[in-house]
Amino acid sequence: MSKQNKLPAQTLMDLLDRATETNPTATALLHNSEHISYGTLQKRVFTLASQLERLGIKKNDRIGIWLPNIPEWIEAFFACTYLGAIAVSINTRFGATEVADILNRSECKALFVFSDPGDDKYLSKLRQVDEDLRTTLEIVITVGKPSGKANDLTKIQFITYANLTQSSSPLSPSKAATPSSKCIMFTTSGTTNLPKLVVHRQNGIAAHAKDIAKTIKLNIPSAVILQAIPFCGVFGFSQAMAAI
Repeated sequence: MSKQNKLPAQTLMDLLDRATETNPTATALLHNSEHISYGTLQKRVFTLASQLERLGIKKNDRIGIWLPNIPEWIEAFFACTYLGAIAVSINTRFGATEVADILNRSECKALFVFSDPGDDKYLSKLRQVDEDLRTTLEIVITVGKPSGKANDLTKIQFITYANLTQSSSPLSPSKAATPSSKCIMFTTSGTTNLPKLVVHRQNGIAAHAKDIAKTIKLNIPSAVILQAIPFCGVFGFSQAMAAI
């Protein structure tokens, strides 16, 4: 019987913190013309985690991320991992039926959703979700340009990402996560029925990210990777974690 490798005793924030300590001014993310350094990314994650905690988000709460490949996807995910909350990755191509099913079965308490008045497909689909299939959803955080398309949803607090992350007061979120904490749910392909939910732990993601980085040589300081594959799927997500 082969000997299995022991998973590292690290949280995902430990990986981000280590990268930040090594070179805080190095570029972590490049989106359009915006260069986001590791130091800036760490600060944004810390601020977002603080605000989520103030909204009542705590360890093991489920937080949906329904966003395209933008920096806010990464920031939202790491903020969840800091608090020990579980991110629920929602495919950007899912329709109202799939989204309703995932929100219901995962028991999402909050949801990050992309907002664009010019083509607001995400909020339009969210409006189609029956109230009895989103009984646990309390907070919707809109990322992008403000839109009122889903403000008629009852019993839900709407907050813009920009307003949520603006804070001038000292913040100190509770780092409740441990290496074995559950951190993200992905859906299976759903070829025979509705997608199933698969949960991953922080030390497993951390170990996998290190293996990928070494294999495809992302551990070289000058390495850059184009994230053409969606973060919402395991391949795009794995690439992103390896790059970080």
